[in-house]
Amino acid sequence: MIIQIQPSDELNTIIHQLQQTPDEHITLTASEEMVLLRDPLFWQVIADYSERLGKHITLDSRDPAACRLAHQSGLTVTEEHLLAAADEETQGPAHKKSRRVVERLSVILLIAAACLGIIYLTLPKVTLVVTPAVESFTHVLNFPLGSLAAAELVEKQISLTRSTSATGRQTVGVAKAVGEIVLINQSEQSIIVPQGTIVTTASGTPFQTTADVEVPGLSTQYFMGIPVGLQAGQAVAAIEALTPGSIGNVAEGRVEKIVGFDLTVRNPEPTRGGADTVLQVAVSDDLMRARQMVERDAELLLAAQIEEELIDSFRLFLADTLRVELDWGNETTPGEETAEVFTTAVARGRAYILDENQLMSEVRAALNHMQPKGYSVIGSSVQISELESFAVDGNEILRLTVSGQSQAEIVPEEIIGYLLGAAVAHLEELAEEIPAIAGLEVKDYDGDYLPKRPRWLHVEVNSIRQ
Repeated sequence: MIIQIQPSDELNTIIHQLQQTPDEHITLTASEEMVLLRDPLFWQVIADYSERLGKHITLDSRDPAACRLAHQSGLTVTEEHLLAAADEETQGPAHKKSRRVVERLSVILLIAAACLGIIYLTLPKVTLVVTPAVESFTHVLNFPLGSLAAAELVEKQISLTRSTSATGRQTVGVAKAVGEIVLINQSEQSIIVPQGTIVTTASGTPFQTTADVEVPGLSTQYFMGIPVGLQAGQAVAAIEALTPGSIGNVAEGRVEKIVGFDLTVRNPEPTRGGADTVLQVAVSDDLMRARQMVERDAELLLAAQIEEELIDSFRLFLADTLRVELDWGNETTPGEETAEVFTTAVARGRAYILDENQLMSEVRAALNHMQPKGYSVIGSSVQISELESFAVDGNEILRLTVSGQSQAEIVPEEIIGYLLGAAVAHLEELAEEIPAIAGLEVKDYDGDYLPKRPRWLHVEVNSIRQ
């Protein structure tokens, strides 16, 4: 590493460069003669730092006096310049004497400069404690969830079956009514009525004969051998209702028609034995109710499954963003005899969850863009008071109502430049003229006026914790 010594360099500057240089081998170079390099104290200090820092320092200079002093202090000097310094020692005593006078004057000047520098650097600074101005705010922020880094879309799937009691009732006949009819033949010829002949009531309730029956024709009635009139032929036939159930139980005289024959029909006694039973069946309302149960429980179960995975995490489930799709499977058919009506479905749910820490970072970043120039958000003050989500044209939107505080950004150099030499008694009045400052005070200072040099003023910002 090569360090070029400039005429304006001071001892402190060169020592600082030696301390900041990581290399072990350092070469000091000087392109011209300098008073500083002819000071024996300078080279003793350099040699002392060389030993203390563990560095090997070599001087490369055309100044024989500097080379000689460096060599006498134990430092390495490049060979050609070391020979030149040896030649100079052979010069006359008068020349050496004048050189020693110059060197002594140089030492005195160097010591004086060092003392002034120490006084300048160690003079106590006046500390100004500045409290930045703070503004409160409340904003409503809208974020598209699809482009929000804190939002994650999760998907879940479950299968479920739900059932409800069947409320439909259906009456079904279980036994056929039976009875007898009288067939009356008004013709002269007898008529054979075969088994299965249909007879009905006036309202159309059907019956059939259960056996073949012959109905005789008209016959002449005699009284003491004298014909006194005609008598219609009659026959009794057993009948059975075509349809099971109590509908076949009819009162006497109701069966009055016969299909396919010109006969008069009467049932002298009521038919009897027809019986019904009532069945429990599914109806459309039952199936609709079961489907509503699936729709309700699918949303609840999917939400519970998502929330369970978020326990003990800094993530938030946005229940309003849950969207459920159902693929219906097996289910009871309306009209089917059953005590319970069921339906099954595969439910697929999608919803957004939020990383609360990441969300807060994005909220703070958005708020910073909304602050007045020269103000920044106090991160610890940001609070989310309302959170809701809704859909617009198929896009999920997150709406937040946030409040907090922002503080003015303090530039120490500007404050120092404004207050140099100001009267301490007027600091409060001066602070009112600077919008970014809420408070200003001097720390541990008894003077009436502030220093006039920036070097002696220090600004301490009393910021609210971010």
